[in-house]
Amino acid sequence: MIEELKKAARYASTIIGSYEFTERDFVYALSYRANEMSPEDAKALLRTLVAKKILKSVDGRYALNFNPKTIRLPVDYSIPDDLLKVTREHTGMQKPPFERILEEVCSDTGMEKRELIARANRIQAEMGNLITPEAALVVAATEAGGNPKKYAGVVKEGLVQHD
Repeated sequence: MIEELKKAARYASTIIGSYEFTERDFVYALSYRANEMSPEDAKALLRTLVAKKILKSVDGRYALNFNPKTIRLPVDYSIPDDLLKVTREHTGMQKPPFERILEEVCSDTGMEKRELIARANRIQAEMGNLITPEAALVVAATEAGGNPKKYAGVVKEGLVQHD
């Protein structure tokens, strides 16, 4: 598992373009640029990487705590779903509302997670980030033929978390 965590850290740093970064850089890179995961999952992954001493934290900045040249990433690397499960268990986090809606919409519409996240990000950006990621996901689901009423309760949970 440590090697997979190192790969995830190396992957994030590659997207960011630096071996040193802030939490915001990390979350933005994995959630919005790479469409890999929800912002909540990215934060949980960051906490796990620090707890496992794969990243070091100094004054609100994070840095790789290993030689990045020792980790090779395939060109088509994507963070494995089972790594997110381990991260959630490590941080005591249940699946966030965003992830629950994402899985349901993918199941209902047959869309791929990355495609759906990219659509939700576009919708949220078009609306000036005035809606939550969960609400943007429901709009994307509706555009893809999903039933928005089905996800209303989970969206409300997301609103409470964003307060």
